[in-house]
Amino acid sequence: MEPAIPTAPKFRCRICKSWKRAESLLMYEMMFGFRSPFTYTFCASCGTLSQEDFQEFEIAKYYPPNYYSYENQHSFAWKTKYALLGARYIPEFIIQLSHRVRRSYSMQTLADLRLELKLWLGEKYSNSARILDVGCGSGNNLKFMHYAGFRAEGLDPFYQGNNPEGVKIHRCQLPELEARQYDLITFQHSLEHLPEPAKSLEAAQKLLTPGGVCVVKLPKFPNRAFLEYGVNWYAIDAPRHFFIPSVEGLTTLAKSVGFAEILVRDAFDRKEFVWSEGYKRDIPMVEIDLDKNFEKSELNRLYEKALDAFSNGLSGTADFIMRKG
Repeated sequence: MEPAIPTAPKFRCRICKSWKRAESLLMYEMMFGFRSPFTYTFCASCGTLSQEDFQEFEIAKYYPPNYYSYENQHSFAWKTKYALLGARYIPEFIIQLSHRVRRSYSMQTLADLRLELKLWLGEKYSNSARILDVGCGSGNNLKFMHYAGFRAEGLDPFYQGNNPEGVKIHRCQLPELEARQYDLITFQHSLEHLPEPAKSLEAAQKLLTPGGVCVVKLPKFPNRAFLEYGVNWYAIDAPRHFFIPSVEGLTTLAKSVGFAEILVRDAFDRKEFVWSEGYKRDIPMVEIDLDKNFEKSELNRLYEKALDAFSNGLSGTADFIMRKG
């Protein structure tokens, strides 16, 4: 039986759908300095923080042309492009050696990418694995993956630019995507931008091959930066983030839509205390100048806080690795 709607009907947890509210917070848009206020409320059932104001404002206003994921597609130098093309056939230890000897940024990025994909995909890892990146923006990461030999596609209903070379970007919501099958679907800081995460995760689960993996990287509770900065914790990112889940809440949701295994791994966010300190000083992210706004000793102290939080399982970001049965 559906519970009775409480006196304040605007709130409902976006993760567990509970009506039970705990503390409410007034948050302000601070990435671009609009400073528009938005109400966020903690769920008393699962601990998720949800935005209450959806559909009462024009969300497009808060994704201006200089929003980071819509930046122009990067141009790769021909040497980098052909190095990546050739690296498809080069053993792993040669790539690692190339980075150490030549300090090649592209080779290090490739080595990190392969390591991450192997971690996520396990025995399903190969260059022929089909990958979908949800919320890909202009597709710069997809372009890199294409040159490196991976079969990657993107999805972003709001991106209006051209497809990167060799890559297709679908302009639709995930539940609307035509019938396809993927071995890996990623939400790299994109699920929290969607007002109904259950529908997106359910659609992802259906699009995966048996044993396929969905990886969701996003801010989460509990974390140390929120304990210290509260409403100035930069990762709340009002109003673009519709929710910040608790580990328990998102894990339960993933199981409810059919994922068989869920692994949660803290992710290192080196600047989470730096950006939050800037917000505390009323400095929008686009105006923060690390050299002008912080002493070097202070920056190092804030970086050390981020490392300590990560080392103790209290980073503000995590990877939720969800495997289909």
